[in-house]
Amino acid sequence: MSIEDKAQDGGNTMRNGSGSRVSRSRSNRNKTVNLPGILITALLVLVEGWFFSRLLRLKMLPAKYMVLIAVGLVLLAGAVGYLCWDIRRRTRFIIGAAIALLGSVGLIIGSGVINKVHNSIKQWEVPTTEAHQTVSMGIYVLRDDSLSALEDLSGSVIGIMETVDRDESEQVLDEISAKMKEPLQVRTYGSFTEVIQGLYNGEVRAVILDQEYIHVLSGISGYQDVTEKVRLITDYYAERPTQMPTLPGESTAVTTAEDPSAEQTDPHHGTRSWSIIKHATTESQEATEGTDETPAPTVSTTEWPEGPIGTTPPPTQPPTAWAIDVPTGQEGNIFTIYISGLDTRGGGLADRGNSDVNILAAVNMNTHQVLLLNTPRDYFVPFPTAGGARDKLTHAGYYSVQASMDCLKGLYGVTSQYYFRVGFDGLKALVNAMGGVSVYSAYEFDTGEYKRPVETQEGGDSTEVQYETAYRYHFDAGYNTVNGDEALAFARERRSLPGGDRARGGNQMALIKAVINKLASFSTIANLDAVLSAVGGLVRTTVPYDTIAAFGRSVLGGDSWNVVTYNVNGSGGMEYSFSIGTSAYVMYPDYGTVSYAQRLIRQVYNGEWVSP
Repeated sequence: MSIEDKAQDGGNTMRNGSGSRVSRSRSNRNKTVNLPGILITALLVLVEGWFFSRLLRLKMLPAKYMVLIAVGLVLLAGAVGYLCWDIRRRTRFIIGAAIALLGSVGLIIGSGVINKVHNSIKQWEVPTTEAHQTVSMGIYVLRDDSLSALEDLSGSVIGIMETVDRDESEQVLDEISAKMKEPLQVRTYGSFTEVIQGLYNGEVRAVILDQEYIHVLSGISGYQDVTEKVRLITDYYAERPTQMPTLPGESTAVTTAEDPSAEQTDPHHGTRSWSIIKHATTESQEATEGTDETPAPTVSTTEWPEGPIGTTPPPTQPPTAWAIDVPTGQEGNIFTIYISGLDTRGGGLADRGNSDVNILAAVNMNTHQVLLLNTPRDYFVPFPTAGGARDKLTHAGYYSVQASMDCLKGLYGVTSQYYFRVGFDGLKALVNAMGGVSVYSAYEFDTGEYKRPVETQEGGDSTEVQYETAYRYHFDAGYNTVNGDEALAFARERRSLPGGDRARGGNQMALIKAVINKLASFSTIANLDAVLSAVGGLVRTTVPYDTIAAFGRSVLGGDSWNVVTYNVNGSGGMEYSFSIGTSAYVMYPDYGTVSYAQRLIRQVYNGEWVSP
């Protein structure tokens, strides 16, 4: 190559080199103007991703809505990226940055609300994975007993329940027996009221009871002053199976009296240093003991209690409660929920107490049907967890939720896979948070009776105050818009209704339907966070979160649900209640209506359409 050619080539190289430097300079400037837009868009995408992950965890929006939201988020990020791409285009950049800021703030707030809704519902869940739960068992004596130390019980007679909480009581006996110089003797009773009465009567020196029963007793007539009459010596923690026995034969309780001098053993506790001395008999058992004659029927057909204690079976014999099983492969899609309502007048939600609302909800998620089956609180039914002894259904709540579900399983043959417990105060808060509901009443009635002062002019300036009967609430036949207090009065009232407790059950189911309809409304969904917060700790359920979410998706997706209600019937009379230790009004089941209810449950389970 000639010198001239080299010189020319060198010149081109310099120019090319200069051109490269110019290109690099332009590239650096482009990066500078693009970098803010990239960062803003990236931050927005991160916030969108977090928001969308919260929606996925919530699981309540139908797929079509999730797709629309995803497309909207992509378009939002794309628009912000386009507007903010070049910082030199100041107006467009500012608009894009403002959209990104407002969008991010909205998404962050939305994520917080979604988290709160999710956590509120999860808070209702009762853990069911644990094999056992820990309960606090107390040892009680009379308040004026001179006993000062646990060891002073040596050689004393201790009272426990014969079947309910038997294993927990025996765990405590095994613990304290080692501290005694002389063996303890144990007397068993049929119910917690009989245990306390045995303490009052001096039959035993101390009793072992779940401490919750003292709270329950304080609300039962004749035992309101229990906390003033007894005192707690000490307490022990015992383990209770999460699932209680559902058949008399499955109970682990010992039900035969033993020789006081003999040692007792069982596979769980080994050799024992305490012995059972005598089983207490109930009032009705003592009345018939020593005679072969069957007392004459004393069944009445009136709504209100009257007449002596009856000891005969109901007027009609129960049909065989053939098992109603979930079709194979449909677990999770077809199920029954036991709905228990507790009259929590003092607030809170106790683990034990009268269950005034006892409704089975048979649900078929495939056909979008719900059967609400009401069983009157006074239904006289066998208690499997008490060895088959019969009592009012409402009293099963004294023992456990499982005890109530076992009673209903024995009556209808259907297993409740889940339960949903709500305090009446929770119902009031829920209705208020939703802004009221529209509930249907089959009757016109008044409730909330009170004495209203009325001033009358006597002459001159003197006045006299008299009182007249007035009612706080009035309900028309047809639809009524009610707030929380009115809803509570509507659900509680029975005395002014033609059907008494049966009509009250119908009102309670009507109120549940009204709540379901309002929950599915846009106004409630938009205010869901406040609604769930209002209920708070007044709801407990074993319904899985995924099942609740699936129902939410169905409602939000526009599915129409067929909600049917049915009341079983019966006739009234008086019977001995082993739970409260005295006679009480009961309702003998009309097994014709029970059989019809079984047929309705089977229809729902089989996917057949059920007419109201």
